Amino acid sequence: MMPPSAATTTDMSQLASKTTTVHFDNTLGAVVIGFIVIAVLYGVSCVHFYRYANGSSSDGSIMRGTIYVLWGMDTLYLVVNSFTVYYYAVTNFTDPLALTWSPWSAPATMIIADFIELTVTLIYAYRIFRLSGSQQLLICIVLPQFGGFGSGIAVGILEHRYSGWEEWHSLIRRIWYAALALQTTSDCTIAVSLCVILIRCRTGSKRNQSLIRTLILYSIYTCALTSSASIAAIVTYALMLNNLVYSSFAMLCPKLMCNSLLAWLNSREALRSMYAGQVVSVHLTGLSYGNIMPSQTHALTGLQVHGLATEGEVGDVL
Repeated sequence: MMPPSAATTTDMSQLASKTTTVHFDNTLGAVVIGFIVIAVLYGVSCVHFYRYANGSSSDGSIMRGTIYVLWGMDTLYLVVNSFTVYYYAVTNFTDPLALTWSPWSAPATMIIADFIELTVTLIYAYRIFRLSGSQQLLICIVLPQFGGFGSGIAVGILEHRYSGWEEWHSLIRRIWYAALALQTTSDCTIAVSLCVILIRCRTGSKRNQSLIRTLILYSIYTCALTSSASIAAIVTYALMLNNLVYSSFAMLCPKLMCNSLLAWLNSREALRSMYAGQVVSVHLTGLSYGNIMPSQTHALTGLQVHGLATEGEVGDVL
């Protein structure tokens, strides 16, 4: 048998050195964990979508059709991610260097995620515009989202063109930061806008205050959840560039936004029935009917009518 050439020996030594530097915990393991989490979130979104499709929603056909399309994109997002995980964990299980290359499904996943985030943001922006009527506020929400959408599409195209991670990272690092930062800005703007609008709807009644407090907390929690995933992706990408931990956080962003929107849509009827169904109770046992004037009777009735009208104004937020 002939001894291997010097070039062959050098190539084999380089391959061995690269193979030994691949750690599965923070590369393949991070991708698998992220996929498990988004699969669980997809199950939650299916439950939310079933409730929305079969509930007594007052939304128009355009809104309902948009939600159906959003659920279809959410399903496609899971399918494409499944192919990516299968490519790394099964097809190239014996080839650790495959982790340094991205299949076609990786940029496709990124583009689908951008469409999901854009759709959810536009729905929120439309509802806020109906409540406030402010075009400046609408621009502050939509403009960063479109900037993040364009940056995400650029990242997906570059990832498809340059499959090697080293080339890809050197080209899109700043674009990736911009995409996640703009998405976080848009989420925070939505949360702040909703909180300001809700605070202005306060009237002083206890049930009005309770309803507004519930909606404000929900807006803050939703923004904190989605923004924390984007910020975690930015931080892990900046600090751990040589692994795939950041991808597990980036995979969660569109799923969290989709679930938060569906949960908000399904909670409207429950909140309306919870607060609008309450009436003002007045104990009349200690009163003498002979001492109640007709004008006082109309005043008591007016309390209940005024309370329902107040809740109707807050109902527009839902």
